Amino acid sequence: MMKYYIRNLKKYLIVILILATLFILSCNKTNERDAFISSEFIFEKAPFAECHASTIVETEQGLIAAWFGGTEESEPDVSIWL
Repeated sequence: MMKYYIRNLKKYLIVILILATLFILSCNKTNERDAFISSEFIFEKAPFAECHASTIVETEQGLIAAWFGGTEESEPDVSIWL
């Protein structure tokens, strides 16, 4: 019975070590301040009342931001803004 627990414990430890190694390797060592090129608002005053589900994507030409904007979520005037 004890051999069964030791064998399973070894399997779990190996999985934990692999996951920990992958986590450490995936961590970005870049200084956070070095990662920002600029910081700015897209709108000072937006032409819509609310927005939600925003995203930002890096393309070959630069960054693109997109979001849903309108009166409020699920209203017919809500559209995707870029």
